[in-house]
Amino acid sequence: METEKAKEILEELLKKMGIDTGVSAKEIEDYISLEITTPDSALVIGRQGKTLGALQYLVNLIVNKGKEERIKVILDTEGYRERRKARLMELAEKLAQRAKEENTEVFLEPMNPYERRIIHTTLAGDPDVETESVGEGMERQVVISPKKKE
Repeated sequence: METEKAKEILEELLKKMGIDTGVSAKEIEDYISLEITTPDSALVIGRQGKTLGALQYLVNLIVNKGKEERIKVILDTEGYRERRKARLMELAEKLAQRAKEENTEVFLEPMNPYERRIIHTTLAGDPDVETESVGEGMERQVVISPKKKE
């Protein structure tokens, strides 16, 4: 029932944006996955996934309005989320190497909580660097620092 509601909400939002699309929905363990199929995928994704993130935020707000137990809704199109995750993991490794070589803090661009978590998780096993999120709200970013030698 919630899956169908989430799908209908997303279809309506995309229609109001003037985007010709198809949406497929499925329940996966503890969340709903909505896959958008459209020739305008770049428009749906937006710069650095901001439009896709905003749509996901809106669908989650509407689906969970007035509910005690929240259900998470995740949107994707053309495998964007997996590609972005791979790029972020690669970036984390590269910037960690720079932090170690130059013995300096490296600041990443502001990111949403999901993307910051990817950076933290990717570098969690590296004994030579540590990560920390700094800043407030939309300006929150990850800092990669070399660990102090004792």
